[in-house]
Amino acid sequence: MAKSRRILSALLSVLMVITMLPFGMMSTVGAVSSEGEISTSAMDVSTSLLDMPNITISSTAIIRTAAAQYSQANGSTIVKATASGLPEINSSYAAAYYAGETPVDPIVTFTTDKVLKTQPTIACTNATLTFTPSQTGTQDEEGNYTYSWIVSDSNVAVKQLNFVVGYTYEYVDANGKTVTKTYQAYTTSAVEYIAQPGGIEPNRRRRHDICTRSEQTHYIARIVGANTFGSYADPATTSGWSRGYYDFTSNDFVTVDDAAANGYGQVYYNPDNSSDTTYNFNTANDHNRPVTIAYIDRSIVNLENYNLRYTLNDLVRRTDKYEDYQMTEFKVQAGGFVWDADTPTNNASVTELGITETAPIATVAGGTITIPMKGSLYNKNFTLLENGNQSKTYTFIVAFGAKYKHLTRARTAINLDIVTYDKSELRGTLQDIYKENAVTQLYAEKSEISNNPNSWFYSAGWSEYLAAYQHAQYVLNDPDTDQN
Repeated sequence: MAKSRRILSALLSVLMVITMLPFGMMSTVGAVSSEGEISTSAMDVSTSLLDMPNITISSTAIIRTAAAQYSQANGSTIVKATASGLPEINSSYAAAYYAGETPVDPIVTFTTDKVLKTQPTIACTNATLTFTPSQTGTQDEEGNYTYSWIVSDSNVAVKQLNFVVGYTYEYVDANGKTVTKTYQAYTTSAVEYIAQPGGIEPNRRRRHDICTRSEQTHYIARIVGANTFGSYADPATTSGWSRGYYDFTSNDFVTVDDAAANGYGQVYYNPDNSSDTTYNFNTANDHNRPVTIAYIDRSIVNLENYNLRYTLNDLVRRTDKYEDYQMTEFKVQAGGFVWDADTPTNNASVTELGITETAPIATVAGGTITIPMKGSLYNKNFTLLENGNQSKTYTFIVAFGAKYKHLTRARTAINLDIVTYDKSELRGTLQDIYKENAVTQLYAEKSEISNNPNSWFYSAGWSEYLAAYQHAQYVLNDPDTDQN
């Protein structure tokens, strides 16, 4: 469940103290610049001393870490990732794994509307990272200059990365004097393991008397999206089925010890069954039911903003046209549902989640089916959690296999737990500080602020202000942390 943070009240308390004596509100001039120079000009402060560039600074909101580049295992190496947190992999089945998204590098971006005297500098104040320049002053049509750096490291041990960009520029003030100014701009990213969405890999093979070969139904189904984590209906019970993740590079299921505790949410099962009817796998809502937990901000309620989707990839990967595959059933039920072959779909749940696709849905052997959720009506009849957040569960039931009747199909279920919180007040506070426009997509790649204050603007309290701001931005970016 979402981690509770008392960040909002702490941030507001610090702001009340620090904003009492900002540099720009001093009635008499005599302030010290970043170089220690004292000006005694009688000109307006904002004209003679505060001719600041109009700047923005942004960083990837959630930086993902894995065991290594191209790995699907959790670890401490910064990797490329999609908006849903899926890492870059080196596999011919990468497109099926990404399910419609593209992995990108984590990046820090700085823009200014003024030419800088020198190239800006970048550092991380709480970790040793490597920064590779991506843009070094590219000018756009509006005259703004962009600098950006790709962030990398193989041993990240913190949950929050604080970045600082230093920049220097010159201008001629109202007195005709050339003034050199050095500023620092700040941005913060959250750090999370790569996404391990809830999913199931059923692998059913049978032989029959007529054919000389075996028939197989084998697929991997997942519920993926921004702000998602994997788990199990019963995390503590581990007997019976393998737990871990399906590796799209090796095409094997990787079993992980203490999978639930280590953040995984997929299961593998290979039943010994020769029946020619559809085989029902995890009918009970027990430890064999994988779960995707999706954290949703109630102030950004539409699921389309999180690209939440059910995706299924056929793993048999035959090439003969005779054995085309299809999703013969796609059903949604409210709650952690105990189902059987006759369980109907719950139309209200389908409407709440904004699902428009209906079975059967065909695909070629080895193909992928992706079903998006675009609803905003799911925020009804929630269960209130102890920390004040709200939760609601749905069960997705799917039957998949060859469209010809004599071939065996497999019917499986995945739970979707939607946990909602409200970060609107924290977001509004930060936007008021930096006069930033409203965020429209919570899973957007960057977290942006505008013109920034610096330490020499204030008579006291700068370190407390900066720490409060950085932690507030971390809480805003971190997917399973609320503002309380």
